[in-house]
Amino acid sequence: MGGTALRRERNGFLQGAFIISLGNFFSKLIGAAARIPLTGILGAEGVGLYQLAYPFYCLLLTVSSAGLPSGISRIVARDVRRGGDGKGVFRAAFSLFFLVGMLGSFLMFSLRGVISRLQGEDLRMCYVALCPAVMLVSVLSVFRGYFQGRCDMMPTAFSEIAEQVVKGLFSILLAWFFRDNVLHAVTAVLAAVSLSEGVAVLYMCRLYRAERGTKPLFSRPAPTYRALLSLTVPVALAAAILPLSQFVDSWLGVRLMRAYSDEAVALYGLYAGGAVTLVGLPVSICYGFAVSVIPRLGGKSDARGKALKALGFTLLVSLPCALILFFFARPLGGLFFRRLSAERADILEKLIKILAPTAVTHACAQTLSACLIGRGRAGRAAGNMAAAVLLKTALIFFLVRLQNISVAGMAFAANGCYLAAFVLNLIGNLCLGRKKGKGKTG
Repeated sequence: MGGTALRRERNGFLQGAFIISLGNFFSKLIGAAARIPLTGILGAEGVGLYQLAYPFYCLLLTVSSAGLPSGISRIVARDVRRGGDGKGVFRAAFSLFFLVGMLGSFLMFSLRGVISRLQGEDLRMCYVALCPAVMLVSVLSVFRGYFQGRCDMMPTAFSEIAEQVVKGLFSILLAWFFRDNVLHAVTAVLAAVSLSEGVAVLYMCRLYRAERGTKPLFSRPAPTYRALLSLTVPVALAAAILPLSQFVDSWLGVRLMRAYSDEAVALYGLYAGGAVTLVGLPVSICYGFAVSVIPRLGGKSDARGKALKALGFTLLVSLPCALILFFFARPLGGLFFRRLSAERADILEKLIKILAPTAVTHACAQTLSACLIGRGRAGRAAGNMAAAVLLKTALIFFLVRLQNISVAGMAFAANGCYLAAFVLNLIGNLCLGRKKGKGKTG
């Protein structure tokens, strides 16, 4: 019986990881494919403007929703293990984080002028176009956390694909319509982001209503807001570090490159919109292992073994992908970004090759961070990522200011960041398992 239960648990983990990974991969692939015509319409400068606006959006998403699926899935999973259905958790989280998301949208609208001045570009309308998405993603994250906590990964996977299909289709159509003005085209593309999140929220509402039958969506929440925040805030902090660093990168990197290049925004576009997008594909495949492992670790005596198994599966997928990225950087860059000049294609190839190792280190750091969160150590995961991000910021400051290194310094800095995060998270998981083991024998 024990062996059968173990096989069932392992198969459930792999099935959940496969569903999430497949959904995430296809959504990223659709997004990357949409970049082919978008890059041709917007050009390197337009992609650079898009990548300048997007990190601030990601930063506010961190405040309103980052880490919510992971945090809520852990709480829902605990409720299910105790005989509940997780719906009380969902109702409390929905009412709370809808308000938090609204606050995030209001902050983006209010700070649009200040942030635009800091970035040196007039991106105010871009931020207005993104405002609704902050609230919508916050709500969407609650739905995803609820279903993931019940070990149902299909809604998350399908909603991610629906998002990308709508975003890709309308981004291309709107960018083409406004192609005579780069800034207007970028604003329209960002408006498509808000539209896609709205479609995903409607899809999740339909699934939840179908599951609940005729019961009302809103009723008195079971857990207190304080209890909910005490469990989700540490997870959100752990997830907040990376988007915050990306926002700082977009500001710092472009400012440093402007000292010696008139194409600083275009160079940043090649890095963030080109190389990072491609290298992010294998990381998105491995994302399923991180999501699937969280609800299965709480209260498990063999949590350390499960963490190492999740790491093993992550390495099995990410290592071949990193090798493909390194040895086929030129054709991959040409496949997704066809209309680049020869000089910019050379820069993109170089950046992809430098970033290829992060396909492994980022994916492994992501999985091990999820393992720490699943074992109730979100604070340690946040501390590890904060240390890695500080290292990255320092490397960007010292490398990107050198003209002979230029934008490649951002790629080298990313390598150092994810390697440090991987090592720290690995040590955290191993030490945590050893400490618990000693407690039991004593």
